[in-house]
Amino acid sequence: MNKFVFIILTVLLVPSAVYSAGYCPTPQELQSKMSYFQQRAIGNMNSNASLTQTEALMNEQERYIDSIFPSCIQYFKTAQNVDCSKLSTLATGYIMLDKSKQPAAKTQLNNLPSFQSKCSYQYDAFKMMVK
Repeated sequence: MNKFVFIILTVLLVPSAVYSAGYCPTPQELQSKMSYFQQRAIGNMNSNASLTQTEALMNEQERYIDSIFPSCIQYFKTAQNVDCSKLSTLATGYIMLDKSKQPAAKTQLNNLPSFQSKCSYQYDAFKMMVK
């Protein structure tokens, strides 16, 4: 019973943290969340989950993916002392955007302050990923 309550709280609280303005997950958090979705999908397949349950999972994953780029943009606009590893998450969020949204997103990326002096290695990798 305690595990069930923990799982429910995790499902309810973790996505809400990403949706809040300015929260950008670390690459490890992003990888963990994507693994979570994969494990849930496998669980749904193994348990013969209903179409409604499968659609709910897909919608949750889509909302999460759609929230990464705007949340990371907000983080990099407002953070005083940025975590350089999150540039990778920002680039991943950009790449996962719908192609029709990428031109507007590119404008937002170009308007970000330069983190080249603080995050030289990560900034160079980031620039290559979003070209």
